Amino acid sequence: MAIELIPELFVGDFRLLEEAGAGGFSVVWRAVEVETGRIVALKFPRVERFVEHLRQEADLASKIDDPQVVPILAAYLTHDPPFLVMPYVEGRAVEAPSEVSPPQIVEGLELVADLVGVLGRLHAQGLSHGDLKPGNLRVDVEGRVQILDLGLGRLQVETNLERSLAQSLVSIDGRSLAGTLDYMAPELFEGGQPGPPSDVYAVGVLLHELLTGRAPAFGVSPRDVNPDLPPGTEDLLRSLLQADPLNRLTDLRYVEAYLARMITAERRCLARRNGHARRRVFLRRMGVLRQGLRALFVAMGTVTICMLLMAFAQSRAGRMLAGGEIGGILALVIVVSAPLGLLLGMTTINAWLMGVPEGLYKKRPGHPLWTFMMQ
Repeated sequence: MAIELIPELFVGDFRLLEEAGAGGFSVVWRAVEVETGRIVALKFPRVERFVEHLRQEADLASKIDDPQVVPILAAYLTHDPPFLVMPYVEGRAVEAPSEVSPPQIVEGLELVADLVGVLGRLHAQGLSHGDLKPGNLRVDVEGRVQILDLGLGRLQVETNLERSLAQSLVSIDGRSLAGTLDYMAPELFEGGQPGPPSDVYAVGVLLHELLTGRAPAFGVSPRDVNPDLPPGTEDLLRSLLQADPLNRLTDLRYVEAYLARMITAERRCLARRNGHARRRVFLRRMGVLRQGLRALFVAMGTVTICMLLMAFAQSRAGRMLAGGEIGGILALVIVVSAPLGLLLGMTTINAWLMGVPEGLYKKRPGHPLWTFMMQ
């Protein structure tokens, strides 16, 4: 039987104000404690048979003492309706922007780095969350991430009810759980138990959304979605989102240090004039340089092989190539390849040092050779 609640309703010593959030198992209401005037959050099960879910959450919360995990202040599980009392976290919800600007990249990296620190402390205690997603996170007024819901975090325990709901496309009352499914690790769809690897996978999805504005998609590179991403982002996301949990990067100390380096580099880039435009140009030209050098090495290898074949053919014919002939061939290879490599290098280095956005320097008047090289 579903539990119906309305504003201004009194539940025990609390007066309901407004619905503050909802998930597959429960609904959270903002409320005021009548006697003290304190603003709190009350969590109600969606239906009565989910009371056991609240009991597990209360039991787990009693094992955790962390300033960034919202505690359970009181449990009224025999009340009609049953509910949990938690502090109400003033602040803002965690939401992925539709379009990510360079300053928002720094904010996303800082948020995830803070979250990784909290998860690292939980994992060190042998605990995992199991249902990480933006709806279970909040940023308080001091800018710290607060974990709101530990309902699926547990010491290697998973009930059949939770497993069936985790694999459903809709909750018991018909609400879509698609947002939750985006954050579910592949092993959970196969009946695996949530643990640190599944938390890491959810962190990877969250990081991808905060940096690109969308969830990961097969065959779509994060840099194609947001070209302003700092170097190393794709490698980090690939390590966090490995399909096989055994290959997933689960050392959160390393992840936290990696994110700290990215944050430092990103702040430095923001402080520079046209920093992100210059970096985009630099990375693109470095890609062109790598392709050019690769082609150059292939050409040099082809010429070298041809030279060796010529030498072999001459030796079979009874005549060896003279040292001067071999030197001449090598000199020709160097004379042809060196200017090409120098031009490729100059375009990349100059584009970086001059600090001119790509849209400007590609069509600079009076420099036809530069424009030709840029194209």
